[in-house]
Amino acid sequence: ELRTIWDDLGDDHAVNVVVLTGAGDFFSVGGDVKAMSERPGGDVLEEGEVHDPMISRRAVTRQLELDKPIIAAINGDAI
Repeated sequence: ELRTIWDDLGDDHAVNVVVLTGAGDFFSVGGDVKAMSERPGGDVLEEGEVHDPMISRRAVTRQLELDKPIIAAINGDAI
């Protein structure tokens, strides 16, 4: 979803600011490290799917090019 969300947010004129929030005690973009060691792509890619680094690069580029403020928050507190 993060691969396309930045384009959607940029195109939505009703959105003036983006607030990223986390739930629980931790706010992380981590993955299942054990699964990553057992097979490439870990819990992100389907079995046999090949990792394409350009997909991740495009997601980050789209986020950086978003012309709206992005605020990160944990439990309602901006960081």
